[in-house]
Amino acid sequence: MDTATNRIFFLSGNNYGVNSRIISAFDTSRFTLLQTTEIDGLTGDAFDLIRWGSDGLAFRTATDFWGNGTGRIVLLHGSAVLPRSATPNPVPSVSQVTPSNATTTSGNTWLTIVGSNFVPGSIATWNGSPRSTVFVNAGQLRVAIPASDLVTAQTNSIQVVNPTPGGGASSTITFPVN
Repeated sequence: MDTATNRIFFLSGNNYGVNSRIISAFDTSRFTLLQTTEIDGLTGDAFDLIRWGSDGLAFRTATDFWGNGTGRIVLLHGSAVLPRSATPNPVPSVSQVTPSNATTTSGNTWLTIVGSNFVPGSIATWNGSPRSTVFVNAGQLRVAIPASDLVTAQTNSIQVVNPTPGGGASSTITFPVN
């Protein structure tokens, strides 16, 4: 159950020979179906649907009794998880990143991005590629930077993108790796 969006999510049961799963979203106050999302190409068992960050869902798959499927994690985000607002989102602004730099031996790192106009669903990009982002509040995000992004000494760019409707991209801020 997600009290922030007033939704509860269900993952369809496992059926032999069915290569898709359906995630259904229901309104928690009236328990009425709001929408369904079908994910094709999934064999094996699927279970353990959980909330992933502020705008995502995740579940895992495993080999079933008949030997079909493999173990993997499936992540979803977007309008199936976080309903689109009728109010246009603002363009975000980035003013600071903490820490302000890293070394090539840093390993996996969490950065805190300070700015304004962040919304649930804001995504931080690293040199134009999206990274796992956690919405803290309208002025703060946390972003996971994997060690593989920190192996080369260089100046990187960080930007925040807000989803539609409205939304858009902030200006970039630099992040040196020494």
